[in-house]
Amino acid sequence: MSGRGRRRGRGGPGDDGWGEFGGYMEAKKSKLAAQFEQEISSDEADEAASGDRAEHIRPIFAGVCIHVDGYTEPPAHELKRLMQKYGGRYAHYYSRAEVSHTVASQLATSKLKALQPDRIVVTPRWITDSLKAGKRLNEAPYRLRVGKEAPNPPPPSCSPSKGASAAMGRPEYIGQFYANSRLHHISAW
Repeated sequence: MSGRGRRRGRGGPGDDGWGEFGGYMEAKKSKLAAQFEQEISSDEADEAASGDRAEHIRPIFAGVCIHVDGYTEPPAHELKRLMQKYGGRYAHYYSRAEVSHTVASQLATSKLKALQPDRIVVTPRWITDSLKAGKRLNEAPYRLRVGKEAPNPPPPSCSPSKGASAAMGRPEYIGQFYANSRLHHISAW
């Protein structure tokens, strides 16, 4: 009999939990949480071994679990590192039961309305300003509001260059664009 149609983890010895509905995601989330805890432990061990702990790091974000949604400055991996270092947690996937703060520079109005008013949605500046102040600051001034965008610039890859925006005003721009466009060349086949 081929392996087609058979499910993993049907309750026998060595059941890894994947057989249940949503088991894969639960296993993945557990693995990511374990890696997060392991990274914290290894960072602490490295600091202790090197003697770089000149100052005691305060757990400013104890009890805080963030989920980063979209492009942010600093980027998500840096926010994750800061959470690790200062006592918070980082969720790769949003869970209403686990996440206390969603961090975003901007969100679609429908998504923001779905999260608010019972969820805290803040800009990344709340984290960086809290670190500068040496304490967890009130979230109210950093809340992302419907119809308002955070003052973070878009990623550099999204902004047209000065030369490109000047060229778009010329009448021959469209013809030149199609003449040099690989996508247009492929679609013309």
